[in-house]
Amino acid sequence: MLNLVPESGVQIGTSGEVIHAQAEDNYGDPLPGSVAMMCLNGQLMIAITHEAVDVMNYRSLWNKPRLRNTRAELIIDGEGQGYNGFTRSRSLKLLLPQERKDVRRLYNAVLRGSDVRVRYQEADEPIPLHLPETNATFRNFGSECGLGLYGKGVRQKS
Repeated sequence: MLNLVPESGVQIGTSGEVIHAQAEDNYGDPLPGSVAMMCLNGQLMIAITHEAVDVMNYRSLWNKPRLRNTRAELIIDGEGQGYNGFTRSRSLKLLLPQERKDVRRLYNAVLRGSDVRVRYQEADEPIPLHLPETNATFRNFGSECGLGLYGKGVRQKS
């Protein structure tokens, strides 16, 4: 369980589960394309880094309200999914899908072991995403959102 507390130390009343995959170079430094999946208050949310930062910085979203809308496209196994709305934080270097279908596509891409990239308006090239592994930890993740082995939603066969 994760309780989100902004840097000011004030509890914001949100709790849930988080699973993430940090893309790193050979020296352990972050790369673009890290992904955090969060099940907060019964809703699956996803944060994607579009620059070289720690994906767990999503916790600071409540302290840095300078967010803007942008258009981005998920490319799954080489097939573009069409441009949809994303929220972008320039200061945190994060993209957050606004459309539930894009969140579902990313979750299902993990289950299928798909190659996923994201292309957004301000980027020159699509960014390859580093998704969580499809292991027991991932299959157990998301029960609060009706996902995983203990949720009411999609179930992964063993």
